[in-house]
Amino acid sequence: MLTGKIKAGAEMCIQEQRRQMAREVVGLYARVDHVHPEAFSVRMLLMTLVVQAMSSVETGVVETTKPEIQTSPRPGQGDPTNDWLCFWCFDRVASEKDRIPQNGQSELSFKNPEGVRFNLLTFSRTIGCREAGVPTCEHTWFPGHAWSYCVCEHCGMHLGWYYTGPSEFVGLIRDRIVRASVMMS
Repeated sequence: MLTGKIKAGAEMCIQEQRRQMAREVVGLYARVDHVHPEAFSVRMLLMTLVVQAMSSVETGVVETTKPEIQTSPRPGQGDPTNDWLCFWCFDRVASEKDRIPQNGQSELSFKNPEGVRFNLLTFSRTIGCREAGVPTCEHTWFPGHAWSYCVCEHCGMHLGWYYTGPSEFVGLIRDRIVRASVMMS
C-alpha cells in the first residue's frame, strides 16, 4: 500500500513539473498576446511548445501499474476529448456537452467599458471553476442578469463570468480555455 502512495506522489511531482514547464511557455504566450492580440500563428507556435514541453519530461523510474483503489470518474465526465481546459494549468473546467447558445449564437463578442474585447463561449455549468466576487448588474452584457467572476479552481486564473437572472449560465473567455482534443493531438 505504501509503495502505491509513493508512486502516486512521484507521478504527481511529474505532473507538477509538466504544468510548471507549460506555465513558463504560457507566460511567453501571454506577453506575445499582450503585444499583438491577433498574432494567431505565434500563439499556435507557443501552444506547440507547451505540448512539446509536456511530453518531454523525463519520467525517471516511476512505474505505471494498475491503481490499488478503484476510482470512479467525476460526474458528467463523458468524453474527455470534448472537455475544455484552463489555458494556464490545463485542468478540466467545462464540457462541450454543457455548451449552450445565447441569443442564437454559439460564440459571442463583447467589449468592456475600457474597450477590451472578449469572445465568450456559454455553458450551462462548469466543472473545475468557482465563483468569486459579489454578483452585480453593473455593465452587464446580458440584460436582467447579474455577473460575478468565474475563476479556475486549480490556479485561480480569471476565465470568465457566472450569470444569474432569468436563466443561469457561464460565459468563458475563448482565449483562456483550450480544447482537450487539441492538447492530445
